[in-house]
Amino acid sequence: MSTIESRQVDWLWAGGRLQRGAVVSIDGLPSAGKSSLATEIVACVSTGRALYGGTPSVPRSAIWIGHEEGAATALRPRLDAAGADPGRVYVYPNPPSFPDMYPWLAREIREVEAAIVVIDPIDAYLDFGTTGDSHRNGDVRARLMGLAVVADETASTIVMIRHGRKAGGVHALYRAAGSIAFSALSRAIVSVVTDPTDPTRRLACWSKQSDAPEPSSIAFSLGDSRRVRWIGDDSRSATEVMAASDASASGKGRGSDVAASATDAAETWLMEVLGEEGEAPARELLKEGTLAGHTSRVLRRARERLGLQVRQRGIPGRRGAGEWIWIAPRPRRNQELQDPTGASYSDNDPESDANSTSQTEFAALESDAPDSAALRNGAPESGQGKSLETVADALSDGGAHA
Repeated sequence: MSTIESRQVDWLWAGGRLQRGAVVSIDGLPSAGKSSLATEIVACVSTGRALYGGTPSVPRSAIWIGHEEGAATALRPRLDAAGADPGRVYVYPNPPSFPDMYPWLAREIREVEAAIVVIDPIDAYLDFGTTGDSHRNGDVRARLMGLAVVADETASTIVMIRHGRKAGGVHALYRAAGSIAFSALSRAIVSVVTDPTDPTRRLACWSKQSDAPEPSSIAFSLGDSRRVRWIGDDSRSATEVMAASDASASGKGRGSDVAASATDAAETWLMEVLGEEGEAPARELLKEGTLAGHTSRVLRRARERLGLQVRQRGIPGRRGAGEWIWIAPRPRRNQELQDPTGASYSDNDPESDANSTSQTEFAALESDAPDSAALRNGAPESGQGKSLETVADALSDGGAHA
């Protein structure tokens, strides 16, 4: 540590909301307004317009990685409505694959001098192969470690868009789909939810902020083309808002939603408790789960949905005796994921030194990494991104923005 100089956190969104040089998350249910909020942030960055509660800044470029909607038919109109500078927002015709293409991403951020990168949604671009699992902490950490290094090395804010789940009764931090490792890696998490007291309003609530006191929630509405229109601060926390939403759903008799939420909550609890060990005695899980508010019936349903194996393990010295174990599915033992940065990620040892690459090593290896085309056939190459200013014209002329 004697060679590392301490530095203050630099903020993309002032007021302790979103930091530079870090991976952050925006999560929420479908149509909650996740992408709309990300669009507003990108619009402000690209024009230098002040974000809510902040001050104007120098206009900077942005990268948007998202292929679930049309760049010309959905993203461009939404950015136009938000007042973005389309000449500073870069998109790519072919989807990248991570972690293989982290070196490409770092080069591209530097090439266009991007202050922010939006990946919408993050799980669409993570390659888990045939044995990985987005619900396994070790698998997710191995594939996201390099993303944090890219953010730090380029001083950019990398925003992971994540889909939420109806997990009633769970802390807001665990509401997004997939492994808790996504949340652990994020320096800040913004949960976008519909206001349970007014369905015409949305709330941006900070369920995590690692580098500052938790900021206040912000109320907003969605106007034409789903443009964000700020309303003001809201004193309710993310967990308070979601608890109120759960109560509202239960009170309105939405039985299937409440049942789904109970199972989702039990799934989240099981994933957290099993953790890196991946297994535990069924008797203990059922006992602890009941104390945590989950019925044994719901826990067994969650076990089935997660695909946990059930095996009996013998007790030494007691012939014929044994206990039942719940075991999470695992990738093949000792399988390693080779990253172009040179990091070797071990599935069965997610906490090992092999899972981390120092910033100095990353910078050195990045320059030696093969071109993106050699890494992944058809993937974008450095410098091939097109600003949204050119996308609509290219498509209208029958061309491609490649």
